[in-house]
Amino acid sequence: MTNPALATSTAAMPNAADLDALDAVLENFNLEDTTEEDIVLEAAGDDVPADDVIVEETAPTELASDELADLDLALTKNEVYSEQTSSAVETTELPAPTEAKRPGTRTPRAAGAAAAARTPRDISKVADEFFVLNGDPAAMTADDQAAARVATMALKPNQVKIAEKFENLFTALSAGKAPSTYVMIAFNLLNSKGSMTSADVVGAYKASGLGEGTARSQSGQIMHLFATVGIATRAGQTLTLRPDSVIAGRLRSLPTSAAS
Repeated sequence: MTNPALATSTAAMPNAADLDALDAVLENFNLEDTTEEDIVLEAAGDDVPADDVIVEETAPTELASDELADLDLALTKNEVYSEQTSSAVETTELPAPTEAKRPGTRTPRAAGAAAAARTPRDISKVADEFFVLNGDPAAMTADDQAAARVATMALKPNQVKIAEKFENLFTALSAGKAPSTYVMIAFNLLNSKGSMTSADVVGAYKASGLGEGTARSQSGQIMHLFATVGIATRAGQTLTLRPDSVIAGRLRSLPTSAAS
């Protein structure tokens, strides 16, 4: 039994004779040189004179004002989009990093620059020589310096605030730095006068901007500390500078920048 759909499809296909006839017609037909008038004349046949054939010219379709506005808007959007796209793809070439700034490398230190000494946080890290209160540490043996350390640490006050100043004094001097501001203000006064009273220390603190209560409290701590570490001898409320004090010599020899 024949499939109807297959029969229809086969009947619609041109045979070889039809294809040969079509090829013969197309050989003599030049599409590029053929005008609309030629097509009309060809369709009219030889029985109709060429002068009687009227070729209607199709006028260009005019767009309404609103259509023109939409078209103009679409063209404008297209131009803006093109500009944005072209600017977005532009890339700025970054300069290559210099040798000193290249990622993963360290900037070399200037020639002769020395690493700044750090103040030890733990007084146990301070060398024995810095605990010598009298005499020349350089002339002492290691055992003598170790003994001086033990003797000096035994003098550490029990009062917390004074004990903090005690440790700060040795840790700072071991790094060649100035200890607390309270210590430096009082020592500069003592070093310039040779002796001072607690009232002198209070006055110096108040002149530096401290209040009355803080000035008196700090004065009492400093009077105790200076006598303990051998910077001065104490008689009542008066301190006298000791000329053989190693600590006083270290404070006196601090650089101006460290003693500020």
